[in-house]
Amino acid sequence: MALMMIGKAISNGGFHVCLMLPENPDKARTLLSLCYKFNYITVLVSSLAIMGLIYFAPTLIPSNQILLFLFGLPLSIFIEGKSQSAHSWLNRQQNYTAMSKGVVAQTMVTVAFQLLFGFIGLELNGMIVATIIGQIAIMILYLKYAELSFFISDTKERTKAAFKEYRSFLTLGVSGNLINNASNNLPFVFFLGAFGESLNGHFTMVQQKVLAAPINLVSSAVSPVFFKEANKAHLSHEDKLPKLVFNVNAIMWTMITPAAILIMIWGPEIFTFVFGEQWLTAGEYARWLAPLMAVRFVNHPMSYLIDVKKKLSAQLYYNIFLLICTFIIFYRPILGLDDFTTIKVFGVSFFIIQSCFLAYLYNLRKD
Repeated sequence: MALMMIGKAISNGGFHVCLMLPENPDKARTLLSLCYKFNYITVLVSSLAIMGLIYFAPTLIPSNQILLFLFGLPLSIFIEGKSQSAHSWLNRQQNYTAMSKGVVAQTMVTVAFQLLFGFIGLELNGMIVATIIGQIAIMILYLKYAELSFFISDTKERTKAAFKEYRSFLTLGVSGNLINNASNNLPFVFFLGAFGESLNGHFTMVQQKVLAAPINLVSSAVSPVFFKEANKAHLSHEDKLPKLVFNVNAIMWTMITPAAILIMIWGPEIFTFVFGEQWLTAGEYARWLAPLMAVRFVNHPMSYLIDVKKKLSAQLYYNIFLLICTFIIFYRPILGLDDFTTIKVFGVSFFIIQSCFLAYLYNLRKD
């Protein structure tokens, strides 16, 4: 899954993010062809990397999963790249209904095949294959609704010009996303090594499932719409962007603040009531992580202002700083904190850091 996340971050060279930025539809289509080219390059590189891994470190991959890694992972990255670019194209067309249908279809297909493969005893391999089948389903729907062909190309001159204009999305955007993925996943690796599976299970439950749910909702529903509208407001040069940013900020804070306050006050009671007494520790963790959840909830759509204003270098530096802070807090030999103090320091410090970044994003509203 970690390799899949890396492949997802680089599958289009980051150019799918900027598909909505050009006013000229022909330039946008040139960027789309650039996405397709990088998608093929990523599949080639990932295939070579997996073959090298199998050859030089054969013990890292179980023998019953070699074919799955060799063919399934590059295929998954390829499909994900197609889906990302088609998703961005649908967003450019403001076809939000098609985007929602694709997510629903992917979820239904994935769950159905996971149940089927679990019933016949495929276990982990079945879950991975079911995930790939779900990816295929959403890719087909996105391409159909976006009216895109499976192969797109453009002239060499136009492709080179588009690459030159938007290359920061590759050089800065992709590296920033990879660093962000590392800072998001390292806490669970270090927490597991320091405090064991039980406490890491509580931390994972809180951070990745319960508190991440509102952020995932924003990611799939609100953020694409805000990205489109923010870019439109920026291109209009009519001072519409400040008002849009202010209104979205107000709405987002209004939505998330009551939930955050409830968890801060009654987190342990809520977790034990919903999940059982064994999840009391998770509720204690949630109490200290709720403010961070709130600011991340608001940060998610606002972060697209980085792309609209092409301030990707600021995002890269910010992600590097987050990674350093993550390492300092969670790598136990540095601070030597116990599990609960680690959660407290993480929740408070990252709330402050991400609030400062939100203030920077809010300042980008000025045209």
